[in-house]
Amino acid sequence: MEPQDVRKLVESYYREIWNERDKSRIPALLHPEFSFCGALRHQCVGYTAFESYVDRMHESLDNYNAAIVDLVVEGDKAFARMHYDGTHSGEFFGYHPTGKLVSWEGAVLFTIKENKIDSLWAVVDERGLLRLLDAQA
Repeated sequence: MEPQDVRKLVESYYREIWNERDKSRIPALLHPEFSFCGALRHQCVGYTAFESYVDRMHESLDNYNAAIVDLVVEGDKAFARMHYDGTHSGEFFGYHPTGKLVSWEGAVLFTIKENKIDSLWAVVDERGLLRLLDAQA
């Protein structure tokens, strides 16, 4: 894939699956052996497990939004610096809903295989997020 195609793939992943919550796009964007590791202590393999994770995040956070701050592409890899936010509307990270906006930062490494996202490895500012949730509880 050309770098601009990888960029469009990653942008579509966040816009369509996460921000628009269009899970029908999962097979078009993700490789059948897709593996997801790290974000908020969650790991899964395959479409069904990933769909469940997407649902849980949206049940916990109304108006969930994932915004790409920076995106670097090299070969079959992409690295994104991210900003996430949403309104705390369901249990999240063990905290009862507050109805308040929560936000955190993260970094994500994507690996592309056969023109789809094959794996995603993410780290987030978990400490900052927990501090915010403690303050809002």
